Amino acid sequence: MVQFEILEEENIYKHIPKVKHFIEQVKNLGCSVALDDFGKGYSNFAAIQELQVDHLKIDLSLVKPIAKDENSYKILQAIAMISEELRLDAIAEGVSSEDIFQKLQACSIPYLQGFFIDMPKSLDEIVCDL
Repeated sequence: MVQFEILEEENIYKHIPKVKHFIEQVKNLGCSVALDDFGKGYSNFAAIQELQVDHLKIDLSLVKPIAKDENSYKILQAIAMISEELRLDAIAEGVSSEDIFQKLQACSIPYLQGFFIDMPKSLDEIVCDL
């Protein structure tokens, strides 16, 4: 039930063999790995294939404009389709409104994260909710 998130930034591309080794080790322990902030800065589809991550966390900079910008929505649809074809679980970050929520459901992104879904909670609040 533990997921490691690897930030998609320039440094991971400078150290691909080490990153791949780390991913292999944590997966052998039963953990999953997500490529975080996809779409912000260094997006590289080849890295998705090479790193063998389980989840693709789509950066909020791609998610927020979809309610008002059709091209942004089409880009997100394409990422959702690629994720599905590669058997990656797509996670949309920055879901902050009903409009964004509805658009994301329409393009079949299975996991959503953001203030519209729920606000961050302390450990005490989570334990009390159980």
